[in-house]
Amino acid sequence: MDSVEQISPQEWMVEPSAIKIMEILQSGEIEQKFALFVGGCVRNSLAKKPVNDLDIATLHKPDEVIKLLKEAGLKVFLSGIEHGTVSTIIDNRSYEITSLRVDVKTDGRRARVSHTEDWTEDAKRRDFTINAIFADASGAIYDPVGGLKDLRDGKVRFIGRAQKRIEEDVLRLLRFFRFHSEFSSLPPDREALEACRKMAGSLRYLSAERVRDELLKLFIADSASQAMLLMFDNGILNQILPEAIEIKRLFSMVNVEKIVNDCDPLRRMASCIVTDGPGAEAISERFRLSNSDKLRLSKIFNQKPKLNINTSKKKVLETLYRCGPSFCKDVVLLEWAQYSSLFSTDEKEVQDQWKQLYNLVDAWERPSLPVAGSDCVALGIPEGPFLGNVLNQLESWWVSRGFNDGREACLKKLNDLVNIE
Repeated sequence: MDSVEQISPQEWMVEPSAIKIMEILQSGEIEQKFALFVGGCVRNSLAKKPVNDLDIATLHKPDEVIKLLKEAGLKVFLSGIEHGTVSTIIDNRSYEITSLRVDVKTDGRRARVSHTEDWTEDAKRRDFTINAIFADASGAIYDPVGGLKDLRDGKVRFIGRAQKRIEEDVLRLLRFFRFHSEFSSLPPDREALEACRKMAGSLRYLSAERVRDELLKLFIADSASQAMLLMFDNGILNQILPEAIEIKRLFSMVNVEKIVNDCDPLRRMASCIVTDGPGAEAISERFRLSNSDKLRLSKIFNQKPKLNINTSKKKVLETLYRCGPSFCKDVVLLEWAQYSSLFSTDEKEVQDQWKQLYNLVDAWERPSLPVAGSDCVALGIPEGPFLGNVLNQLESWWVSRGFNDGREACLKKLNDLVNIE
């Protein structure tokens, strides 16, 4: 396999950890490439996008990779070993290393693979041409399936027949929409789109975890709105998230989050779905969300306190105290997105009002009631339900007055409450 182009070594290529891992894997004839970077790190560098995950393809078989890493004193993680992948961490940087492979058998969910020493055969088993571009540590680019031209043309294309590639792993159907929206401004590849429509019903056979993880990747992408709209228009979204019918509100949410620099995939999902409390719980179960995400989604659709630019500061502070800043940020941004989707206004004055409300919530620190149970005991109130009731009344009074009363005023009010009782 010959190099087709040379780019300047990228920052991530010349990190000490990257140099070390490539030196470890480059074991053998110096003229032969035993390891190359592949996938998202190469694709994103060529597209001038941020690089996060670093994947390496290697001629070494998994047991050889494990041996080389251990001899170098590195810890080896085997979570992907059934697919020929091992990982290691160097200087807090994670590397996934996968032996060259070809598919032996596929069932739409997982593939059984065998190992090969042919870089082109390995490239052919990947999903899209733009994900099958290799690079060495010097910046030499290897492109066995034409991904470089597709990337520059803004074309997301399956390797081989689109339907066959989706039949091998149905998750590729969702990945197509994410990559198309992120790397293309052209109409989607006709063959790919037709195959996605035809295979949409097969999404139900995927594990909840795989669909959830890909869906959250879709929602966190800068192009989330475009991806979801394309999926909605082609009957894909209805197969996995039929509650997502407010795509216009998602467009607004993405814009709002950019203004405040606060991007969150679960909040974006909440912005485009129409449901109630029980419906939110059903979605959480369907996607097997974490307990914290389940609680968060449930609160969004169950509690719904009103926090918008017409809410008084006193009410905002009370809600912050009762519900916490994280939940209130969700509420403010969701209502801001709803407002923007309905009124489509870019008036600076209105936008500034929403930003001020968000900043108030974002910067808020929870104050502490200046008195405690020990102060009640000092007044002769025995521990028990009566003490708790008095403290709750005092707290409500203190919150209603904007948390402005200090210890002396609170002690006086406490004394008054005790005498009343």
